[in-house]
Amino acid sequence: MKRVAAKAKLRVLTAAVDGDDERSVYEAALAVADEGVKEAIPLLLKLLSEDRRIRVRDGAALALRELRANQAVPELIRLIRHPANKQTRGTLVYALQTLDWYREHAVYVATLLTVENYEVRQMALQALEAVVDDLSDQQKSNVLVGLSIALLTGRRLGHGARETWIEALKLLTGKENPVELAATA
Repeated sequence: MKRVAAKAKLRVLTAAVDGDDERSVYEAALAVADEGVKEAIPLLLKLLSEDRRIRVRDGAALALRELRANQAVPELIRLIRHPANKQTRGTLVYALQTLDWYREHAVYVATLLTVENYEVRQMALQALEAVVDDLSDQQKSNVLVGLSIALLTGRRLGHGARETWIEALKLLTGKENPVELAATA
């Protein structure tokens, strides 16, 4: 019975994509994810990479997050990096939280912890919090490199970015005051 429901949800998503109504596509993408329909992943990846409508793209990203579709990571990173998405990338960063972004993209995701956009910083911090206990020493080092990039480029961190930077250091080092620790090293 569950398999029949899953196939029905996939048909609804396919019909919504063919029908071109943003809201219907968004809701159908979330519905296939709620039902755990892994067969929808190729279509969701296509929507993520090819559909330019923000709501559709975000629905696909959220569904891929829920389905834990690690194959979405490279496309999510590409979209997060794209200048056209600078003001609309919070959901894309949020989608990384259940995925294995840290295997190949730890340095880049760590740089998001120091951007001025509050939502992006918080979503990146939550992504780090979700995996910090599973990170290898090398992966932690990669995140630290990403955190250092903001300082090495001479960019001054605003108050919010500085606070997020410190929280990330606390997570990675297990120290309550990692900034003080760094100053004495």
